[in-house]
Amino acid sequence: MRGIRLWDGGKMKKIISAILAISILLASCGEVDFPSEESNTEEVQLPLLNEVSVEPTGQEGKYIEDIQEPFDGRIVIFTRAPSTDFSNRNAVPIIEKYGEDKIINIYWQDIDYNLSVAVELIEEMSNDPEIKIIITTPLHFSSEVHDAFEALREAREDIFIVFCLPQSMLLEEGVSSLARKADLVLALDEVGIGSAMARQAHKMGSETFVHFSPLIWRSYIDYARRNAIEQKCAELGMRFVEITLPEMWDIDPGERMIFIDEEIMRAVEEYGNDTAFFAPHAQSHIVWSVIITTGGILPQPDSLAHSPFNSIISFTYHAVNYISLLEDEPSETSRHTKSAIEETRSFLAEYNMLGRVSNWPVPFEFMFTYTATEYAIKWLNGEVQREGIDIEVLRQLMIDYAGVEVFLTPFTDEETGEVFDNFLLMRMDYIIY
Repeated sequence: MRGIRLWDGGKMKKIISAILAISILLASCGEVDFPSEESNTEEVQLPLLNEVSVEPTGQEGKYIEDIQEPFDGRIVIFTRAPSTDFSNRNAVPIIEKYGEDKIINIYWQDIDYNLSVAVELIEEMSNDPEIKIIITTPLHFSSEVHDAFEALREAREDIFIVFCLPQSMLLEEGVSSLARKADLVLALDEVGIGSAMARQAHKMGSETFVHFSPLIWRSYIDYARRNAIEQKCAELGMRFVEITLPEMWDIDPGERMIFIDEEIMRAVEEYGNDTAFFAPHAQSHIVWSVIITTGGILPQPDSLAHSPFNSIISFTYHAVNYISLLEDEPSETSRHTKSAIEETRSFLAEYNMLGRVSNWPVPFEFMFTYTATEYAIKWLNGEVQREGIDIEVLRQLMIDYAGVEVFLTPFTDEETGEVFDNFLLMRMDYIIY
């Protein structure tokens, strides 16, 4: 085939892998209009990944009997390189469903040292008429890569471009620039998650919410989420308590753990066992301290990046060998997800913590990649509108994938009043272990 020359029959000759950390510029936007729906999911089923994954036959080009040519052209999915981080293998279910002849998975590696290669790849895609869809999951957006995507957008309006952003960090390029370069941008609703977390804690019986805050805020997102938690606690009649962490690099790890243990024990003694705890960037030891030592409620892990796999890393140090889950075929996403949930529940049962810990049921990277690709195929086949995004169609794809309610909110710039209908902030409902 003409065009991209770094693969041959779906097998890469060069492997390119980098962490695409793009963020949402919220600092200039004030509060975002987040969904106000209260969770009404009392009992949720295990994730429905088994219903959207397709078992491979092991023979190239023979993946689904009733789909011979599901769409014209080919799809490029950029991901991080496979590693011990299972969530980075988020393109595998799509490759298995449609085959390596239709799906090209490119890994970004050491992109800071290979910007010219990355730019050349994007330029070659622009010149290849077979490329119809490009999905990027996390992408390091240097100015060179930005410019290359902008040139591709101007040259090829027939390519559907999706940016999937794992975290919300300050981005100089800004929301409007990203929204112009892509047809669809998906990001975590990290501030809205604060309100949802407080509601979840209240649902789980919490009367007090303790937030461990850094001495100096280095992230607007963390600060805005903290304020959202406090505001929702006030609305729900919950007590909000803030504990300031000392500068982490000013104390050794042992002293840090002692500080956290003592503050958690003091909070439980003062406010009771139905006290919820959360801390940005310091959650690992808090999780361990609450479960093993004091009791309490944990409505959400610090990072949702690997849910539910982070629950194994954070909760079950001795209950399950996390790496062993990665030794099997990465295609078995559903089995890994269910295993993570079941093993975590077994571990929590030993400490009488069932019903007191919750998490998202599926890794959002897998859901972003899968549902964005499925939506893009619908766009390519004329099943959704050509201009703009049919949010309800996309949301239903996500609900079907996760097995819980999903909320999508268009990003709004409060300074200008501009609403970016193709830049969607996502959060999903929780499962309770």
